This record gives sequence, structure tokens and C-alpha cells, in this order.
Amino acid sequence: MALKVSDYGDVLPVARIRAIFEKLVCETPTLATKVQLNMWHGEYACPETQTLFVGFSIGLRCAERFQRAGIPIE
Repeated sequence: MALKVSDYGDVLPVARIRAIFEKLVCETPTLATKVQLNMWHGEYACPETQTLFVGFSIGLRCAERFQRAGIPIE
């Protein structure tokens, strides 16, 4: 069973999260050499990369909720 991030409501869209994630991976030398960004049917082909993306997405959406609630993030 693969974990998947979906668009819903008024939250950061998956396409934008994916763009931020891929830019981060490409601009970080350690990640660029270890993380495979190959796509397969809308998900990353490497299960470890897909899991990393899902975790990154959860973190971004949590930060977005905190921001909307006025909770400072440090």
C-alpha cells in the first residue's frame, strides 16, 4: 500500500508541494546524490522517495495550519 498526498479544500496544492520538495532535493548536495526523483503514475518510483515526500507534505501542511491559527513557528 502506497502513501499518497491528495488535494483538498483550501490547502497548499500537491503540485506546489512537489515543486518545493524537488527544488529542495536538487539544491541540497547530499539529497541530490541520494534521492531519486523518477516519477511513475503520479508517484515517485522509489518507495523511500515517496515516503520522504509524504512526510515533507505533512510537515508543510501542519506548518500551514499553525500559520492560519496564528501559532508562531520557530
